Amino acid sequence: MCLIGFFAYTGWHCLRIAYDKRWRKTEIGHLAAMVFTFLVGYAVGAQFVTLDRLEAPFFITLIGTGLLRVTDQMRHAVPMQDPSDPAISATPALSKAA
Repeated sequence: MCLIGFFAYTGWHCLRIAYDKRWRKTEIGHLAAMVFTFLVGYAVGAQFVTLDRLEAPFFITLIGTGLLRVTDQMRHAVPMQDPSDPAISATPALSKAA
C-alpha cells in the first residue's frame, strides 16, 4: 500500500506541475508530463504483465519526486531582481538642476 501511495502521490503532483501555466512550456513541465504518463502506463501494464525484479517504475518515480522537490524550492525562492531596474539601482539618479 505504501508503494502504491508513493506512486499515486508523485503522479498526481507531477500532473499538477505539467498543467501549471508557470511550468507548462519548460523542461520541468515536460518532464513532469513524462513521469505521469509513465506511471499511468505502468499501472495499466502491471495488470497484465508480472516481471521479477522490475525497478524501473521506482526509479522513474524518484525522478518525479526530485522534480517535486526542485519545483517546491523554486516556488519559494526569492525572485532575482534585474540590476538595470531603476527602482533598485544603487546609484542615485542625477538631478537636472544644472
